[in-house]
Amino acid sequence: MLGLTLRTGVRVISSRHNSLWKEVVRLVAKKRERYRRRRFVVLWWREVLRALQMGFSLEWLLVPEGGEVPAPIEEYVPGFAKKVVRVAEGLWRRGLPGEDVQCAAVFVWREWGVPVPCGGERALYLVLDRMEKPGNVGALFRSGVLAGIRGCWCVCPCADPWHPHAIRASTGAVFCVPWWEGDVEEVSRWFVEGGVQVVVADPGGEQVYWDVSYGDRVAVVVGREHEGVRDFWREVAHVCVRIPMLNSVVDSLNASVAGALLLYEIRRQWREKGSGIV
Repeated sequence: MLGLTLRTGVRVISSRHNSLWKEVVRLVAKKRERYRRRRFVVLWWREVLRALQMGFSLEWLLVPEGGEVPAPIEEYVPGFAKKVVRVAEGLWRRGLPGEDVQCAAVFVWREWGVPVPCGGERALYLVLDRMEKPGNVGALFRSGVLAGIRGCWCVCPCADPWHPHAIRASTGAVFCVPWWEGDVEEVSRWFVEGGVQVVVADPGGEQVYWDVSYGDRVAVVVGREHEGVRDFWREVAHVCVRIPMLNSVVDSLNASVAGALLLYEIRRQWREKGSGIV
């Protein structure tokens, strides 16, 4: 393999022309490459460990020369030593985004399969409509997983949950819950077939979010950071809700905060109805 040398028995990438290094750089930078290769890259140890804990398969682990691999990582990976490749320090600094990148762990995608509409039990879903920023996508996954969502729909076009910054902002939550992609008609049809109440977060919503009585199966739709949801969702929604803003200058919450408020209000109401869910 071009640009791969052995130093005291350890493989070291020293050339930017090395095929593995070029593949990792492309996977980090390009959504198209991640989808073509069915691979994604994790750049920080906390999220690497959480991917392993959730059963994702590690293909390669690139680490800068002199960097240490946390002990728990090795325990989860059969044949660990064969998957570790060191990268020359100068090449590492030039090739990956950010000064605090700790590693480059290449994982194989998990195919969640076609979602099946839920039955009679209570279920909570999250819908991300045209989210642009990977950080907000990750933060919403984090809030959703902690609030107990059953799954997440990413409505195209949407920032990639496998983007390294989405993974980091989620603290690994993207590994913990199924998620799917689709267009607005496909996703809304799925909710109709499953008898799911569609609740849209909208600054112009007709009701305050805590005044609405939520059903047993609910999908919370959160829209693009500056524009909100597209008009389609307002037309098909069972209810559009707003979060009161008590300041005339600052007129909106971060999308991930707004989504978290709605998800936990639904959980609170279910708990009061005696569902037994904390």
